[in-house]
Amino acid sequence: MKQQPEAKGITADLDEQTVAEYLDQHPDFFDRHAGLLSKLELSHDTGPAISLIERQVFVLRDKNMRLENKLVELVSLARENEQLSRNILQLVVNLLLSDDLESLLSAVVDAMRHEFQVDYASVHLVTDDTKLCEQMPQWYIHKDDLRYQSISSIVEAYKPLCGRLSQQQIACIFTQEHEDIQSAALIPLVSGANIGFIGLGGQHPDRFNPGMATSFLSQISELVSAAIATYQN
Repeated sequence: MKQQPEAKGITADLDEQTVAEYLDQHPDFFDRHAGLLSKLELSHDTGPAISLIERQVFVLRDKNMRLENKLVELVSLARENEQLSRNILQLVVNLLLSDDLESLLSAVVDAMRHEFQVDYASVHLVTDDTKLCEQMPQWYIHKDDLRYQSISSIVEAYKPLCGRLSQQQIACIFTQEHEDIQSAALIPLVSGANIGFIGLGGQHPDRFNPGMATSFLSQISELVSAAIATYQN
């Protein structure tokens, strides 16, 4: 009996890896063998077997959907960053228009409440001047005050902190209104040897959380600290 010649380039020990490598190196294989596309069938998670072409369409559609979702996410993030930039710019304008230190501190609180849409905001400067603390308790807190001692380690670490504040610490930051605050952020202020802090409070537990990026909070800290330093000097 006459033996059939072995197919060119095909060996008896052909395995899946060899086939995969061949197809990877010859992406035009199915262009030259178009008839195979209609014969190949692939399993499908949601129904009966489908052809390779149908599978390719399904994969491309899924990939396209994931790319669209990613694009929507990136556009949304870009809009959020743009809005934050506008808010910071408005804060700078408000700081420049301030006539004295008290109006500057008021401008910071107003910007946090209205521009940044924060439910609660406060600003305090730490001092050893008892008279200042008695005359303007809304702006000053004594360095030896027990309220300040509960947050001093955070303030003196010079890094914004989100979400990880106890109810006691929240009560120290917001001396008059804090019952409805479910989450908070603390922004240290450093201007020369003087320190202080901005407190931000939200009625929703996730308004400020430990996973939040704090880069824009650090920018706010630098801007406000520099503006305060001009009056204190």
